[in-house]
Amino acid sequence: MQKKQHSFAALCFTGLFFAVCTLQVNVIEAQTLYNYGAKVTFMTGYNGNPGGALVRVNGGVVNDGSHQNPASFTNNSDQFYIRTNDNSTNPGSYTLQNGAVSDGDGKYYVDRDWTNQNGAEFRHGNSEVIFDNGYTNSLNPNYTQFIRGNVVTVFNHLTVAFTSGGKVQLDNINAETGPSGVFTLSQREFATMNNTMVVNNTSSAAIVRTDGFVSSDMVDGELVRHTASTDSYLYPVGSLLTGTVVYRPVDLTPSATDHNAFGIRMVSGSPDQTGVTMAASSAAGMNTTFNELFYHSATRKDDIGTASANLGINYIPGVDGDWSAIAFTDKQQNLWRDAGLAVPSSNTAMSVLTRPIWSFDRPLDKNFVLFHEEGLPDTLPNIITIDGDGINDQFHIHNSNIKQFNLKVFNRWGVLVFESTAPQIDWDGKTIAGAEVPTGTYFYSLKAITLSDAEINRNGFLELIR
Repeated sequence: MQKKQHSFAALCFTGLFFAVCTLQVNVIEAQTLYNYGAKVTFMTGYNGNPGGALVRVNGGVVNDGSHQNPASFTNNSDQFYIRTNDNSTNPGSYTLQNGAVSDGDGKYYVDRDWTNQNGAEFRHGNSEVIFDNGYTNSLNPNYTQFIRGNVVTVFNHLTVAFTSGGKVQLDNINAETGPSGVFTLSQREFATMNNTMVVNNTSSAAIVRTDGFVSSDMVDGELVRHTASTDSYLYPVGSLLTGTVVYRPVDLTPSATDHNAFGIRMVSGSPDQTGVTMAASSAAGMNTTFNELFYHSATRKDDIGTASANLGINYIPGVDGDWSAIAFTDKQQNLWRDAGLAVPSSNTAMSVLTRPIWSFDRPLDKNFVLFHEEGLPDTLPNIITIDGDGINDQFHIHNSNIKQFNLKVFNRWGVLVFESTAPQIDWDGKTIAGAEVPTGTYFYSLKAITLSDAEINRNGFLELIR
């Protein structure tokens, strides 16, 4: 068969006339390609052409299985371009519907939408679907490209390509990449809305990012990753809700190599959106400030796995503020509560606060926000029972972000029995020399200076019982 260039206003394949239509030409150009029941194959590497048949469709592709024969579409070409034509009713979109089957290991360059519906099946093989709206001479480089339909597409390699604008958005349907697939975010926003983007490949390298991000500003949207190692898994989440890109990823490091699945989303705006207010959550007497620019949610998905994980939230101090702690929504108490130890670190672009070994065992406590707290609570302990039961065995004063303090404890005759300037404010009922003091009433004096240079002076009585 001699190589030729073919140009058509439309290509229409029907099972009435074609049992098999295998195209091995060099170039095919068509305004719209319809397949109503034929077996269509675009070959790879034909006659010295390593990319396979060069196919340009300026107006969309429709594979429809409603004809008497199921439509079968096999793409093994790396040069299959589905482009936009204003005169087409299906501009630059790929549609798979009504029981049609699409397979092959080639590439699909899609300028507009991807639709999979009504019992159709996309068998991804080793293929790559590239959303590349904004290619040279695009008619509308700011177009939002939709993934649509009522059948979840499991892609192999899904790429959001470099373009001059626009985004890719899930339209009331989830999407996935396969068990060995890759999700590439070269540029632009991938918006899940109320839907879920699932990366099934358990490799930590299954997401490749340059400048893109996943947004999930709606109530239930999220990015889900399956894990099977103790590597750090990047969740490249962000938001464009305010008109400016706010990219604040999460680094999640599982504690075990068994199969787990975790979902993450980032939401722009006040954490009050969760229904748990900041005002009700501030510790009495403490200067508590919450990050009102964004927050995250993190969940274990579908009860897959039992491993805990280190949860690292990235932020930019010069833009977002300075933070020293992570709070979570305690739904039992209906308040934001300190998640405990928050380990600071940094990478080349951002600062990171990490809550180690989060168990994910309370599904409703899924929201996390950065916060800063300094000072002492209004009410300090007034009794300690040193009996070894682990409860009130020390005079412990909760404090946050205090840079200087001095605690002195006196007996009833005014004799100094203990003094400390240690970072943690605790007294275990022993003198400076290490001798146990007897049961009785003691007086304490505490002087402190916070990071913002506020001075604190507290005095009170303490009952010690052995």
